[in-house]
Amino acid sequence: MEALEEVADSIQVRHIETPAAELFSTAPDLSSADVGRVMLERGFTQAPVVDGAGISGFVLRRDLIESDEAVGLRTRGLGQDVLVSADTPLGGLLPLLAQVRFREPAFYFVLEGHVVTGLVTRSDLNKESARAYFFVRLASLERSFNERVRRAYPDDGYLGFLGADQREKIRRRHRQASSLDLDVPMACYLDFPDLLKIVGRTPEIRMDLGVTNEEVWLTTTQQFDELRNRVSHAPRDILDSKLGIEQLVDIDRRLTALAARAG
Repeated sequence: MEALEEVADSIQVRHIETPAAELFSTAPDLSSADVGRVMLERGFTQAPVVDGAGISGFVLRRDLIESDEAVGLRTRGLGQDVLVSADTPLGGLLPLLAQVRFREPAFYFVLEGHVVTGLVTRSDLNKESARAYFFVRLASLERSFNERVRRAYPDDGYLGFLGADQREKIRRRHRQASSLDLDVPMACYLDFPDLLKIVGRTPEIRMDLGVTNEEVWLTTTQQFDELRNRVSHAPRDILDSKLGIEQLVDIDRRLTALAARAG
């Protein structure tokens, strides 16, 4: 489990940022109104301002739309509130992205040393590296839960917690594996929701994980399976109206707490 957590912890801001060369950017001498219209058409709420030395600041679309000034006069500086180190672990970035800056969802320019190399926003959480972060964290727990279930129920008594159809599906999977001479414990064919249900209803496992009762367990593991489905299927956005950034931060906090207890 520690090895999987180390993999997750190795994923940093630099792995999900949008490189500066790929960003829509503007120059300080352009018309604010013209740039604002383009940003509106393309759905951008902010854009870096680039001069001869690279990214020197940024503009917000709402500052430009009705302005007759040059972009340079509407440019905001790169203060600490909009900068993040490329070394920042993804887990450390999540609470930052949950903030609101300039009445907009937070965004951060990424620093490699003293050079701005890109931009990171909430939409970057859909990238493969961010999905891998959550998938590995969930897989680490799934593996731990499965091992605990097998130790607690050497006779496969955990099947009693599942419905008839699900029990039969698991037995069928096991029979198919056995027909191929694969010696795999039946518990290895449990789905993630099965494991969550079994662990929640097994006091010795649940309490070893620091959860006193089944109701608290349901709260602790809320949306784990939903997040697992989202990160496993690339066409699905991780964030939407049903799973917002604040909820994602909370899920990550709960995953961290459980991982620490599961060892």
